[in-house]
Amino acid sequence: FLKMEILQTIWNALISENEILLNIVSIPMIFLEIGVAFLLFTQLLNITYTKKQCTIYILSFYVVALISYYLVPAPYNTFINIITMPVLIYFILKTNALKSILAEIIFYFIIFCVTTLLMLIYTYILNSTQFMNIPIHKLIYSLIVYIILFLVYKVLKKFNLRITLLDKFDTCSYNILIINFIVGTLSIAIQAYIEYLYTDYIPIYLIFISLAVLLLYFFISLYSLFRTSKLEQTKQLLEEEKMYNKTLNTLHDNIRGFKHDFNNIVQAI
Repeated sequence: FLKMEILQTIWNALISENEILLNIVSIPMIFLEIGVAFLLFTQLLNITYTKKQCTIYILSFYVVALISYYLVPAPYNTFINIITMPVLIYFILKTNALKSILAEIIFYFIIFCVTTLLMLIYTYILNSTQFMNIPIHKLIYSLIVYIILFLVYKVLKKFNLRITLLDKFDTCSYNILIINFIVGTLSIAIQAYIEYLYTDYIPIYLIFISLAVLLLYFFISLYSLFRTSKLEQTKQLLEEEKMYNKTLNTLHDNIRGFKHDFNNIVQAI
């Protein structure tokens, strides 16, 4: 009877609003989110890393995320995480600024799409937007999100899908892309802030419109990135062809000079 009473107490705590239990549930969920994010952006951006770098990045980000989660009020802790992520990627994984910012944009874009659609499904089934305040629902919801993200990573890895167009840019193109992705990161942060403040008041169709706008922005950014990379490759090929033609002209002039000298030598002999 005592065991049944304990189980009933635990179950009641899980199915009712309990801030302490929500904080406890968030501890492993934050770690899972950082780990899945690491797998996704390193795969997509073809970022090589060692086990030491992986461990340092995940633990460092986890400590910062926990501190901001418990000490900084929402949604301002989100802004701290948004700033921390590219900084850690840049300094720990030794990649460039463009990949660091793009890694964050890719992850937040994917997780935004997944969480928005899943939240709509949850809201439709439960007919309430307050389910995130209930520990059991938050636990199930978070696990489903991270399972989906891990499956996305496995698909990317199986088909070896990567973005490999980020290595050769001139200074002007590089700076334009950096500014473009910073603006994208700010738009994602502002979107998250608005959703946090007005979750109970925003109609479903506005959420879909917001999602569509972010999708459009993301694909336009990727398209512009692709076109820029193509132009850079074409420009480099033209420069190589120009150097090759210059070499051929020099060789031709040398041969003509040798022919002229050879004829003079023959005549002299």
